[in-house]
Amino acid sequence: MHAGASGVGSAAIQLCRRQGNPCFVTVGSDEKLDYCLALGAEAGWNRRQGEFVEAVKQWGGVDVILDPVAGAYLYQDQQVLNQDGRIVVIGLMAGRDSQLDAGRLLMKRQHLLGSTLRSQPSQRKGAVIQQLINEVWPGFSDSQQSLSAQVDQVFERDQVRDAHAYLAANRNHGKVLLAVNPD
Repeated sequence: MHAGASGVGSAAIQLCRRQGNPCFVTVGSDEKLDYCLALGAEAGWNRRQGEFVEAVKQWGGVDVILDPVAGAYLYQDQQVLNQDGRIVVIGLMAGRDSQLDAGRLLMKRQHLLGSTLRSQPSQRKGAVIQQLINEVWPGFSDSQQSLSAQVDQVFERDQVRDAHAYLAANRNHGKVLLAVNPD
């Protein structure tokens, strides 16, 4: 999971832990790595220490990569993906252009998928919401409270610039919310 300390990353770590799937994360600081490990990630790498490829290979490689970064990460993703593995691109934080190793794609039978809900029809979005209600929401209220909302900060509506600056500085651990209180 790239951007492991993000809102999506925080949720993915918890879902992996809940399902018994080990999770390796990449993050932008040692503090964020500690945060992810406390949430249930098994291991991780601070991207400020260089490329993640060797660390993931030493961990044993991965079967699925959830990638909100794309860009140059896709080439590196291919290097750590196990046979028949999948890369699921959910964002373009590092840009839309990338180099791929087509030989590795074929030889290891790698799968490259793009996924977004934005362009999906309402019926498809409704099906995803129903699946969340059935399979994910119970984790917020089960006896072990296996899932929890990871809210880093709540900004008031008049602090929207501060909220954007906070996100742009990559300081968040979990979700950043904007409170919209009716007047």
